[in-house]
Amino acid sequence: FQTLDERARAAQLVPGSPEYSDFMLNGGVQRTQAIPTFRPATAQEAQQYGSPAGQIDEATGRFYPAESKDTTTEGERKAAGYLGRMEAAGQSIDQAPADGQRINHVQDWLSWVGVTDGPVGIVEHPDVRRMLMSMKSRIEAMRGLLY
Repeated sequence: FQTLDERARAAQLVPGSPEYSDFMLNGGVQRTQAIPTFRPATAQEAQQYGSPAGQIDEATGRFYPAESKDTTTEGERKAAGYLGRMEAAGQSIDQAPADGQRINHVQDWLSWVGVTDGPVGIVEHPDVRRMLMSMKSRIEAMRGLLY
């Protein structure tokens, strides 16, 4: 009677290799998990099955039609998320001058009432204006890259 380890050594399997692990699990040299390999179907193959696109399992030859949710790539989903966030950032940047105008109106009102130490119009400051314009140009550049 031979142990599994002795039989694995007799089959010249190296300890730590995937074949050795499979042998110890199954008592044989076959892979425990056969990973299916797919290739994209050509347009003619997809039309034979009545589908616009799909993939074929190379081991079995079975055709798997592509669904619309499967054809959306991870990058497309991320790009849609980035576009939504950039749209929100663009709206906030577009809103900033109006907020600055409101601050200026409050400052005018305070000076009319007699309070002279009121807030300073933030959009009037050259550094803030430069920052807002650079943010806007970055958002437009990213939007252009995503399209």
